[in-house]
Amino acid sequence: LRDGRTRIKKANIEHRQASSYTATVSSSQSAAPTRSYTLGPGLGTVEKYGFNHFWIGGAAPETTVKLKSDNAGPCTWTSIEWHGEYDTLTE
Repeated sequence: LRDGRTRIKKANIEHRQASSYTATVSSSQSAAPTRSYTLGPGLGTVEKYGFNHFWIGGAAPETTVKLKSDNAGPCTWTSIEWHGEYDTLTE
């Protein structure tokens, strides 16, 4: 996240006892569209546990990711893992 040279590529979210929830990716760069993903149960390998991933593709300083669960069902995010790259070259 230093010097604006980190690029986030994707996020992995682990959840348990989760109903559906959304992940919204937005950017302060005007050309980048806001994307929203609906995630939730159904991909887990163990009862009441699940795993989802979604693509982000943005520079770290300009990108915001929001997780939202606004229904009556339970939702516990047990971990969020970010994948990306850091470029050591200066422009």
